[in-house]
Amino acid sequence: MLNIFKQLWRPTNYAPQSSPLTLTTVNEWLKPVSRDLFEDSDALLETASEWLLEQGIAARIQHTGHFCLDNDIPSKLREQKLLSGLIKQIEQHRLPLLLCNQHEVILRALPYFSQQYSDVGIVNINLNLLMDPCVDVSANSMIHFALTRHQQCRAFHIGVDVASNSFANFEYAEDMGCDWLTLEEVTHRNKAMIKDQLSRFISHCDKLVVTIDLASIANVNDRVLKQKIDASLVFKLLRQCLASQKVLTIQLVGSNEQDIYSRTTQRLVQETTIHHRHSASLQAVS
Repeated sequence: MLNIFKQLWRPTNYAPQSSPLTLTTVNEWLKPVSRDLFEDSDALLETASEWLLEQGIAARIQHTGHFCLDNDIPSKLREQKLLSGLIKQIEQHRLPLLLCNQHEVILRALPYFSQQYSDVGIVNINLNLLMDPCVDVSANSMIHFALTRHQQCRAFHIGVDVASNSFANFEYAEDMGCDWLTLEEVTHRNKAMIKDQLSRFISHCDKLVVTIDLASIANVNDRVLKQKIDASLVFKLLRQCLASQKVLTIQLVGSNEQDIYSRTTQRLVQETTIHHRHSASLQAVS
């Protein structure tokens, strides 16, 4: 699909600089990801914004570039440019949407968030707790480093798969003051309870960072729905976060073609565009 798209895609004008929503694609190499997988995800993410534009989804979004972050000097310069761009967009009251291969991408912005706000809540919609207690930043360690490095941060995990996370990690999450809902609890039957718990979490936060794991979401017609989070519930959770008018940035995280180039990704970007614009108009009126 990607190769066909690259052959057929024709450049189209991006949204103007005044767009309230920006889209940045980021590919970061972290251990234990292999170099081959890193290069594959870079090729996928590099053209993802054009694909969304071609689908008619990103017409109201300004694409702010693609960043490939490796362990070399040029990557450090790109990293600085990425961070300065995110800060500038937030200061201009715009919402950065990151489409990336690692949840840890947002860690570089947390020092700025922690300086500006007294309580930053991280909503992690994911089968994984992202609480691996490692010394150096690696895949699946985002929440661990956010909470240990920044006292202003707190986390709410939604859709955690008990079988995919160790008992030690759950104990660690409890010790770090995390809240969570398991995959078995995130069902339509529990919609009211889920909404209430998320509302309670949001009420204790000045600002929010939302990170969504695309591989953890059941796509339309997905036959392994019981092992993944229902997409319709994820859309509701995202809308609830955006309605709070507290969201600083949103991360959509995936590294495989079936996750990045999916109807779920399209819908998440679409929901963000519609409901952020609605929230921004309400804020302007108030």
